[in-house]
Amino acid sequence: MYKSLIPDLLKINCTPLETIAYAKKHGFEGVEYRFRHGGSQVTSENVSQVKQAMADAGVRAGNCSLLTGKSNDSDEDWEANMTTLDERCAIAAELGFTRSMWVLMPFHETLDYQQCWDMHVSRLTQAGTVMAKHGIRLGLEYISPLTRRKDFQMQFIHDLKGTLKLLADVNLPNVGLMLDSMHWYCARETVSDLTALTNDQVVAVHVNDAIADREIDEQSAFERDLPGETGMIDLDGFHDALRQIGYDGPVTCEPLHPTKWDNRDPDELLGKLSACMDRYLVAGTRA
Repeated sequence: MYKSLIPDLLKINCTPLETIAYAKKHGFEGVEYRFRHGGSQVTSENVSQVKQAMADAGVRAGNCSLLTGKSNDSDEDWEANMTTLDERCAIAAELGFTRSMWVLMPFHETLDYQQCWDMHVSRLTQAGTVMAKHGIRLGLEYISPLTRRKDFQMQFIHDLKGTLKLLADVNLPNVGLMLDSMHWYCARETVSDLTALTNDQVVAVHVNDAIADREIDEQSAFERDLPGETGMIDLDGFHDALRQIGYDGPVTCEPLHPTKWDNRDPDELLGKLSACMDRYLVAGTRA
């Protein structure tokens, strides 16, 4: 597995070329982009320039985003996304991207459980089939914090077990899991749950820590910390499990927080992030 970077998760807004420069400077092997309908960071106009810059810097493709922001978006938004998915997959593939992710929302405001299940099977099948033509895998990220779903009457899948059942119904070899240490923690899952997986099932990984002195059921999907900063999550066990199954993909930090990263010096923050991730990814750096 290798360390990958998407700066805007730390509120560092930059161009694709600036992302590459930051990755090289701070020791990230991979970079990540969003190739979304109507808002792609890389297009046919700049893909050659970005590809050359990646090669020059010695960085590789990590994980990317190709679909609508959330799995329960409207049919109108979904259908619009599908009209350009093939084109955007081709651009992503030109840069070497073979892994993408999608957020599995743990509720729906209008559908019942079975209707929501059927919608997800249909959408994942549609998207996975298009992505397969370009050699791209799709990882589904379940969202586990209770605070993200408790206010909705129809609560949907929010753990590893349920996600695996959904993926079994989809039954496409290029559609699998995106694991996030925060959701693993808030779902009260174990190292054994992870070691029961295979490398082929895991498309991508997010890593972060939970907020200190906050009970699991009070944790928020939108408030997290850098890996190892609070010690709330067993990140040694999490990464050891990934090593045990032979995971060979990108690991990206997603420390979402409404205010913590405001007005921070980008180089200082990325340097700290890199060091935090190295504790778990680089042999001999654990305390």
